[in-house]
Amino acid sequence: LTSPLFQALNVEYVLSARPISAPGLTLVRDEGVGIFRNERALPRAMLVHEALPTHNREDALRALQQITPGRTVVLESDDVLTQRGDAPAGTDTVRIIRYEAGDVTILTSSDAAGYLVLNDAYAPGWIAHLDGQERTVERANRAFRAVAVPEGDHEIRFLYRPLSFCIGLLLSGVGALIICSLGVIAFAPPGRAQAGERSPRSEEHTSELQSRGLISYAVFC
Repeated sequence: LTSPLFQALNVEYVLSARPISAPGLTLVRDEGVGIFRNERALPRAMLVHEALPTHNREDALRALQQITPGRTVVLESDDVLTQRGDAPAGTDTVRIIRYEAGDVTILTSSDAAGYLVLNDAYAPGWIAHLDGQERTVERANRAFRAVAVPEGDHEIRFLYRPLSFCIGLLLSGVGALIICSLGVIAFAPPGRAQAGERSPRSEEHTSELQSRGLISYAVFC
């Protein structure tokens, strides 16, 4: 409960059958099971203006013990927008306008560039679009997601599109195409001569043309 990472989990209340003494926890009800409010809980989505790059899991875990969540984000990447930033002149605005499984849309407004940190689980397959343009989703604070956001007003959309989803979509398209093709064959109008078959009428017409010398055959041996 004292870990900086706990603040980023967006846990607002803690239940415990035993007394808890930890910074930021306030007892709000005690009826056999204590209900504690986490005064230090960070919002689910927030803008930060200081990034700390790391190279691997071990470096990230060590860095998490040295930062203040909500002010600095630990990224497992060398390519960061800003390693140290000043607080914006105005107030950051972050608003979640859509929150569904695999689809989250957030509006941001800030006077300075930074990172939008979404305190939801990171996993391969998440992509992001900033004002319609695809952006890299960084692993933030070892467990969450972040996207570099320039100053100004922006819309960021997170979409979950793992490889299995793309393969399933492709197979569904191929299956639909096969079904449509079979349907066309099954419901094709009868009466048409199949390839290689000639109707009696066409044979009579050919014989007539041959008799008139209008059709000739060339045989090559």
